[in-house]
Amino acid sequence: MRQRAAVHLPIIVATVSLLCMFSSTKLGSEEGPETSEIPSHQPKLYSVFPLACQPGGRVLLEVRGEFLDGVSKVLFETQDISGNIHSSSFTTARIEVSVSPIADPGLRRFRLVSRRGASNLVLFWVSRWPTVSEVEPNDELDSPTIVGTPVLISGRLLPMDDVDLYRFHASRGMRLQFNVLGMRSGAHADVSLAILHLDGREISHDEGRFIWDPYLEQSFDKEGDYLAAITLTRMPAGGQTRTDVNYQLAIGQSPMLWSLFPMGAARGSSTELLLRADFIQPLTLLGGGKGYEKSGRTDSLDPYVEKIQDVSFTLRDPSSEGFLKFVATILAEAIPGVRNFKTKDDSGIEVPLQFVIGNLPEISELEPNDGPSKAASISLPVTINGRIERDGDEDWYRFSVENRQSLTFMIDAEKYGSVFDSYLTLLDMRGKILASSDDAKWLGRPLNRDSEIEYTFEETGDYLIKVGNLYRRGGPDHIYRLTVRRPEPDFRLSLNNDHWTVMRGGKGKIGVGLQRQGGFAGDVSIQISGLDQGMKAKRLVFSADQETGELELEANSEASLTLSEIEVFGVGKVDGKEVRRRAILLSGKEQGSGPGFSDPEPIHAFLAVVAPPLFALESAASTVYLVRGGVAEFGVKVTRRQDFSAPISLTLENLPEG
Repeated sequence: MRQRAAVHLPIIVATVSLLCMFSSTKLGSEEGPETSEIPSHQPKLYSVFPLACQPGGRVLLEVRGEFLDGVSKVLFETQDISGNIHSSSFTTARIEVSVSPIADPGLRRFRLVSRRGASNLVLFWVSRWPTVSEVEPNDELDSPTIVGTPVLISGRLLPMDDVDLYRFHASRGMRLQFNVLGMRSGAHADVSLAILHLDGREISHDEGRFIWDPYLEQSFDKEGDYLAAITLTRMPAGGQTRTDVNYQLAIGQSPMLWSLFPMGAARGSSTELLLRADFIQPLTLLGGGKGYEKSGRTDSLDPYVEKIQDVSFTLRDPSSEGFLKFVATILAEAIPGVRNFKTKDDSGIEVPLQFVIGNLPEISELEPNDGPSKAASISLPVTINGRIERDGDEDWYRFSVENRQSLTFMIDAEKYGSVFDSYLTLLDMRGKILASSDDAKWLGRPLNRDSEIEYTFEETGDYLIKVGNLYRRGGPDHIYRLTVRRPEPDFRLSLNNDHWTVMRGGKGKIGVGLQRQGGFAGDVSIQISGLDQGMKAKRLVFSADQETGELELEANSEASLTLSEIEVFGVGKVDGKEVRRRAILLSGKEQGSGPGFSDPEPIHAFLAVVAPPLFALESAASTVYLVRGGVAEFGVKVTRRQDFSAPISLTLENLPEG
């Protein structure tokens, strides 16, 4: 941080943490009563720096958050990366991360564990590109951080008016990608990116191709050195609550996958697919060249595309820059569900597209079908792969039903990575609207933008279903899957978190959500596995009118102070057959979806039994304003356990310099 930045501030704004020391008893002691009304706080992680490492490398990370005292373990979700604790305080932990030499590039997540329990997950990236960190001071034109390309840079804006400048070299005609991962790396701020000449003249800029995160593709007419500049655009909603904003800047040529059409196919079928992406060069990568198209030969995509167990890909005639045409062949025995489609990318920041394997007959829409008179006739059940190709486009389909027949109309788009924001309308042949849907409820996705209608028809005859964009937008990436079928009774479960605590001798709760599908109205029994001895769960049953509930847990006075991996599932009868459904875990809090966003469900859920706290502190102020040379006071409330009377001394952590 440049010292000159601090001298212009007449007021020091401090967000500090209270540290507590007492003489005769340790925090978390196992002595005394085993129950307490004093709340227990889990470790909470806010930021990680730096954010990436190469395979075979080691890096010392600074992790910031709250209640990080006594952190003892690092838990990564995969086995190809590990970490050891170097030190920890109430607000900062330093961990050394080691990456296996054979680790594949891509996103990783980890959490920290202490006697307080397990923390939330934070992000980390493995990349074969050089991974560097910014070097301060780099906020003046004559003192940028010098980097090569390709490169994955970890940076931080500190303080809020900081500017980070990076100097790089580009040859004449070179096309480079500048991809900023701020919110997508877990930082909660809105940043801007600008490409500059060395004298500061702007070439291009972006404030949020991915809502908050900028993205630019730039071609350079002249060989020479240039600058990339990162600044804070604005404070996030609710204000900036921390003193640092971490981000990554990737400069290079990494495939950016925008859409895959169609985004799915039936098992046992072969389907021609069109991939729209930037920085893909299939001819070079597959050994093709001039005359390739005339030869008519086809090639496996194995050297270029990550292998999917039950799908094979074959290249068709090469397309123009930005597009790749190939055929996907799905095995007949493939299990229906979602697969990740991605290229073999060294940067590690590529976000895969999702490809759906279905078990119904599938068709692709045929234009023109943009009005009632041009509606395409469909036979049921069916999955239709469609695309809203231009602004104002609509896709209409005509079908026949019997009296009292029930049907479900479901759009799959945004939940599987499409930019399409659907609006679904059901009409009779006279044009009367029978039902419509914008955003249907979907457990695990609070901001689900896909539509769904379930409807029982009163009369035999023909009807229309219309697919449109809520804002009448369209384009090559506005793709969808519309499934029309009879309702299938079933249920889904979700949990309100992926880590919980129960105090020894006390009780705790896990929030559970239930979504009923296809008219399912039966009871669902909620069960849990993985509890340690000394733990028990109270029986929870969802009756027909329930959608939410709490699974109550209790730890007896002899329960071990341990962390356990648990699984929650529901058992119910569907069509007379007992079925078991695992409860899904809520994905990360990234507020964004579609191409470029990765928001996978956590792999593990943890429950910790913790010792009752001896005391708790509550500050009367969340922010302290201190005039230079002056004094500031604020109150602190202390709540003690009844049997705890030892002296407590207070100090502060993270005070500004001086």
